[in-house]
Amino acid sequence: MKTIRTEGKSRLVEIDNRRYVLPVDSDDLDRAISYGLPWEEICKHPAIPGLLRQRGIYTYDDLIEKHQEALNAILTAYGQDLQTITVLARNYGGKK
Repeated sequence: MKTIRTEGKSRLVEIDNRRYVLPVDSDDLDRAISYGLPWEEICKHPAIPGLLRQRGIYTYDDLIEKHQEALNAILTAYGQDLQTITVLARNYGGKK
């Protein structure tokens, strides 16, 4: 658990690319409140939510401020898909 910042009686922590708000005096995740947008509900591509979080994009403001990093996350995800599709197409019928 990594503390990102502390404000008053609360702190923002990160665990496995997920962020939570916790009381300063507690490490109990049962008391944690999830921080940021639920990218899995917003974007149905399975890789994009994790790639956004890896780039520190948790909120709408993060998305706007880090638009190039968000675009890179999307291109990375779809680039991986294109690579997979290319391999499948080659295996299916070969190059012609």
